[in-house]
Amino acid sequence: MKQIFCITICILILTSCERHDIKLVDRSAEFFPIQLNKFWIYNVDSISFDDVTLTSDTIHYQVKEELDSTFIDDTGNQAYRIERSRRNDTASFWTITDIWYCNLTSSTAEKVEENLRFIKLSFPMFKNKTWAGNKYIHPWDVTDYLNGWNYLCTNIDVPLTFGTLHFDSTLTVIQNADSNLTEKYFFIEKYARQVGMIYKEEQHVQKQNLDPQWTHPESGYIRRYYLIQYN
Repeated sequence: MKQIFCITICILILTSCERHDIKLVDRSAEFFPIQLNKFWIYNVDSISFDDVTLTSDTIHYQVKEELDSTFIDDTGNQAYRIERSRRNDTASFWTITDIWYCNLTSSTAEKVEENLRFIKLSFPMFKNKTWAGNKYIHPWDVTDYLNGWNYLCTNIDVPLTFGTLHFDSTLTVIQNADSNLTEKYFFIEKYARQVGMIYKEEQHVQKQNLDPQWTHPESGYIRRYYLIQYN
């Protein structure tokens, strides 16, 4: 009986040790895949509001982002150069408009847009996680509105369908959702595993009227990106 008891204790100890040796693998970086020649094409709807004429102007176009080369950036990390192009429709030629870049670290997915570094994702990603996504941006006149944003992951591993594209696992990041009677910020991005960013919305609008529903902004812009093609 004593021998059986000792064997049982040994098994429990070994089992306990094996459990402690198990390490969970974080797969958050799958939402931000980067490799040479990878591209994304988005349909873009853009609305601008004119506070002088109190009118709005809506335009539609396409944006393409392609990773065409690598280099070591000023943080010492390998970065991917993003060639960003635009065209009016599928019958038009692509025209290069910007050069951005992106990189992955052990704890972040980062993207530099117009020389502003954003922490798009913070690993590990999980629901209700928050982080200072704009902490590398030093506020001055042009970028002051980006100061103090607290990014929030509102869901993860949620299926989503855009038109003919279906994604089994997506996450949503609300970068800013702040408003008062006269000014509104709403910035959000959605990512899919093994795909990257599939949706982006930017709203920065102002008004003097007291409409709480924001049906009639008087100045600012609203811009939405919908992924339609990728490799």
